[in-house]
Amino acid sequence: MSANIILATTVLYCLSVNSYGYFDMGTGSMIIQAVIGGLVASLAFIKMNWTRIKTYFKSKK
Repeated sequence: MSANIILATTVLYCLSVNSYGYFDMGTGSMIIQAVIGGLVASLAFIKMNWTRIKTYFKSKK
């Protein structure tokens, strides 16, 4: 299955043409906002589940 996906991606990549797109002024700030939001969400998830994470790694020893 993954070989089919890789083959399809390769074929589509080879058949693509240049789009000559551009980034408007708000795109950079949207990307930065998404990255910061992802970091904050992952830190909040770790904080909420810190005891589970600690006990999981302690039980492996």
